[in-house]
Amino acid sequence: MWCATSGQRLFSVPTGANRFVMSVAMAPDGRHVACGTAEGGVYVLDVEAKLVTQRFEGHSANVRALAFSADGAHLITGADDAHVNLYELSTGLQVASMPGHASWVLGVAAAPDGSVIASCSADKSVRIWDVGTRQSLQVIADAHTEQAWGVAFDPNNPNRLVSVGDDKALRLYER
Repeated sequence: MWCATSGQRLFSVPTGANRFVMSVAMAPDGRHVACGTAEGGVYVLDVEAKLVTQRFEGHSANVRALAFSADGAHLITGADDAHVNLYELSTGLQVASMPGHASWVLGVAAAPDGSVIASCSADKSVRIWDVGTRQSLQVIADAHTEQAWGVAFDPNNPNRLVSVGDDKALRLYER
């Protein structure tokens, strides 16, 4: 962790990962940080205690995308195994593994109301997943002409979503 104003290193927390970290996300309350590794592991760190509090091993490949739910209760992960996983932080359990993409999952995002998750992939698609049923609600197969690298919800409108891709396009969606 670094101080943004001074640029000074505050502390470092070893994850115990065997390979390098590929993705990072901070919980909405700022108390936890998650990181995804090239070995398929996901680590959740307690910022105040300065230690790893949880480790998830639900992926078999590089974890490239992470996002916390707006309420901080869940962690969404996306990986090169083409799955989107959902973890419940209070119990430490993986509550869903959602297959559907044909290639690497490169981005994930949670709607501000917690109702849906979005994911995007090297398969050029964007998917919308229902959090309650853990099913794919919508597939935008032609979202991009090349890899789709990122998705984000409008923080004030759970029905508005944006994606970006290697095709240099930014796409705005209304559900």
